[in-house]
Amino acid sequence: MFVEAALPAFATGPGGSAYSGAARIEDSTTIAEIHGHEGELKQWDEDYWDERQSSTLFSVTEEQLRPYFPLHCVLSGLFQLSSILFGITVKPADQRVEVWHPDVKVFDVYDEKGSHIASFFLDLYSRPSEKERGSWTTSFISRSKLLGKKPVAFVVCNQLPPIGSTPSLMSFAEVKSLFHEFGHAMQHMLTTVPYAMAAGLNNIELDAVEFPSQFMENWLYDNNTIPLISGHYQTGKPLPQNIFAQILKAHHYGGGSVMLRQLFLAALDLTLHTRAGEHGIIISYSSFSSTDSWTKVVKKIAERFSVMKEIPESCILCTFPHIFSGGYAAGYYAYEWAEVLSQDAFGAFEDVGLQNRKAISKIGRRFRDTVLSLGGGTDPGEVFRMFRGQDPHLEFLLKAYGI
Repeated sequence: MFVEAALPAFATGPGGSAYSGAARIEDSTTIAEIHGHEGELKQWDEDYWDERQSSTLFSVTEEQLRPYFPLHCVLSGLFQLSSILFGITVKPADQRVEVWHPDVKVFDVYDEKGSHIASFFLDLYSRPSEKERGSWTTSFISRSKLLGKKPVAFVVCNQLPPIGSTPSLMSFAEVKSLFHEFGHAMQHMLTTVPYAMAAGLNNIELDAVEFPSQFMENWLYDNNTIPLISGHYQTGKPLPQNIFAQILKAHHYGGGSVMLRQLFLAALDLTLHTRAGEHGIIISYSSFSSTDSWTKVVKKIAERFSVMKEIPESCILCTFPHIFSGGYAAGYYAYEWAEVLSQDAFGAFEDVGLQNRKAISKIGRRFRDTVLSLGGGTDPGEVFRMFRGQDPHLEFLLKAYGI
């Protein structure tokens, strides 16, 4: 079973303003002084003033974007994009499949020949009494040639349900979450591996498990895709270009600080899981001794990767469940590495021009036949080279962060 767990604030992705401690001192300090703040900014000040700075720089909010992203429009555009890229067709299958809640929808996936190859359940609306927060994808049935089974996935999110005559209106962050999870689902459903234990999401090395999901997020910043997934719920008009331009600017905002935070968390994780010292403390760097406490380890790593120092009261390890109960122990670096892979892969599409849909479709089929098809049956490094023809390059990630 693969589950994309609800991510804590420090793992939301490039451009997010929720990276607690990912300081943008110069900008935040300036805006704070303008509004009368006195003295040095502290950790507990940073997120507030960072948000104030963001609202000053970018004249659009998530709530202003919601009317342009009704669920039916986003789903239609997502399925159209998937058809362009991967040659599939997605059709409703609600009438013949039992579901656990009336809001749950079921879809069948067909290939170019019209053959049914997979299905997925879509459970998008928040139900606090029944569902955990966040979003995730789970493999329900894995492909098995021997047993004659076709893959089935669960895709779960937590967005606002329809209210009266108003449809479910999605924030841009919720649209990104849906694209992210659909990337996972595509890898599970479009696999050609005949053995269940290595098909779809099964047996994929941690280095590459977030690759397809983060790859799908890139299409939200494509000027050719936005008209497919947006349409004001009252007028039907797509997202205006001037608003989309603000989204692009905000996407790169604070990218360097976001990257630093992810590097800090990855380095902390690897350090804690590298070598066992006394008192159960795990250490690795030669500057640490076996008697160092975990707070000292955090402090030393923060000095290298953080702009603002970690405060003693932060107890970050108590709020870092990914590396204890979340299945990412000694593997949190995979989030950043998967971005290297996904940005480089998206570069293949950018190279031919994102407006060139014919060329995009050709490359998309190659992506399907390699990254989405081979699953856990082939080394992910080999899979990437089969798609891209080379090893991944860091330059595409830096470009994505606006660096």
